[in-house]
Amino acid sequence: MTQAVILVVDDHPHNLKVLFNLLTDSGYKVLVAQTGESALEQAIRTKPDLILLDIMMPGIGGFATCRRLKEHESTQSIPVIFLSALAESNHIVEGFNVGAVDYITKPFRQREVLVRIHTHLSLRNLQQSLEEKRQELERALEDKRQILNITVHDLKNPLQAIAGYLDLVRTQDGEIIDRIKQSTKVMFGIIDGLMRSAELENAGLALNTEPKYIAELVGVAGQEFAGQAKAKNQRMSFEIDKTCLAMVDPLRFYEAIANYLSNALKFSPSDTEIVITLRREGDRIHFSVRDQGPGLTEKDLQKVFGKFCRLSAKPTGSEPSTGLGLSIVKALVELHDGEVGVHNNPEGGCTFFLWIPAAASS
Repeated sequence: MTQAVILVVDDHPHNLKVLFNLLTDSGYKVLVAQTGESALEQAIRTKPDLILLDIMMPGIGGFATCRRLKEHESTQSIPVIFLSALAESNHIVEGFNVGAVDYITKPFRQREVLVRIHTHLSLRNLQQSLEEKRQELERALEDKRQILNITVHDLKNPLQAIAGYLDLVRTQDGEIIDRIKQSTKVMFGIIDGLMRSAELENAGLALNTEPKYIAELVGVAGQEFAGQAKAKNQRMSFEIDKTCLAMVDPLRFYEAIANYLSNALKFSPSDTEIVITLRREGDRIHFSVRDQGPGLTEKDLQKVFGKFCRLSAKPTGSEPSTGLGLSIVKALVELHDGEVGVHNNPEGGCTFFLWIPAAASS
């Protein structure tokens, strides 16, 4: 468990020493300040877990200091416990009014100090945990809403096409059947992407790793997409170091490579070149796909690896896109202890890259 940090603010050195020793001996990390100004600066800079704040201090007093802490976005959630020899009800009420959660009277009773601190640290941890859960639930709900929107949008067109083709199937030749098969293939691809994304998100994917020369996987991907490239008169060129060895799950890592290549072909215009590079850089294997497409806007660069991402650029051949492929690449590469990235090229287009740890050559 992370050591809790407590900021103690008191203008009397004796009080600081007593609380510093008590809290340090109890396992807390303790910061000290003797003025309200110093307390504000330290709180903003260090973000302590709790603040013990004396009321009567020269300069900025305790009430004003607390009020400023609650006005600052980065410190407003930090619990403040006042330290005071003033036990009158009006001072207690004023302390709560400016945002304090509790107060401790002087002279200090060690047991009381520790119990009150423990109580409010526990409450803070609980509040933070609840907030994290709330944010997770909001993200999950948003994901589910987007899944529904994507599914309805991307399945609607091929389903409509199937309905139209079926009306003609009795009067046309086998070309109609081929179009029906293509439409159903598109739908299966969308469904597979949704299922894979859910599988990765739920940590349900186990890797079966083995030492593998990555060039073999790149070669298979090149063969798989040769037909797609030819259909758009695109050229694929390879700059491959065949000695690049890594511990990977061949099936899963191939999927990452294939998604990168498919994405480049999909968003690049006809009569352009796709450059696929594989090389070793120190203890890492670097793989990249450089295209001559439209590149990415600043906004797209920030979200391109997110789930259900819709980019400003559109596939140049009206190919379907769920917005899941690159998020799947990111998840698969991270399962291999690697990282993904993208940057725009000075000459146009962009380069998607990934790296994973290299394996020692036998």
